[in-house]
Amino acid sequence: MIKKILILMSVLTLLFMAGCDKSGGNSAVQPTPPEENNENVDNNTDQDPTNPYNAEDLKEFIQQKYADAKEAFFWFTVDSMPPKEENVDFNSIKEVDGLYYYKVGHDTIKNMNDLEAYLKTLFSDKITKELLILNNNHYIDIDGELWAADAIRGADISVGNSIFTISEKNDSKIVYTANVEKLDPESGEVVGLDRYDYIYEKTDSGWRWTQFSVYE
Repeated sequence: MIKKILILMSVLTLLFMAGCDKSGGNSAVQPTPPEENNENVDNNTDQDPTNPYNAEDLKEFIQQKYADAKEAFFWFTVDSMPPKEENVDFNSIKEVDGLYYYKVGHDTIKNMNDLEAYLKTLFSDKITKELLILNNNHYIDIDGELWAADAIRGADISVGNSIFTISEKNDSKIVYTANVEKLDPESGEVVGLDRYDYIYEKTDSGWRWTQFSVYE
């Protein structure tokens, strides 16, 4: 009986060794090759909006960039930055060279240097300089804080609805175009269509608006 058991164990050992020889003597699990990754690893359109992108994402990106620039552009051409006080009265204004100023309320823009630095994150140096020079008394520093002259010109009643499209793009420029209805001031009927091109361009400082205007 013992002899039969020993013979059976010998046979099993030989079978096990034969199996190892067929696998090269290496029973370690081989790593599975990683799957090919087809996703775009650089999806940060804020750095370069002309990188491979989803069309809808680019549309939302340029809309936001336009909205930020428009707000700042309006601070010089249509209105002024919001005041720090909710209600500006005689006790919270100061007269300087015949103009009346109120203290600006902004989370990060506290003085003229901050204002200029912020404009340069949106516009080319040329546009930034034009805004500051052409409106050299619109904003001033008083005791190191930013104050604004109250200025509201009102909306243009001859401007109707507008449609924005990306009319051109390449590796260094995006043209964002507004087609704007021109209205008859008396009847309010559409009498024409005006086109405004806004150019978002790659500069030495990064992507900035190099052509911008206001039509409202």
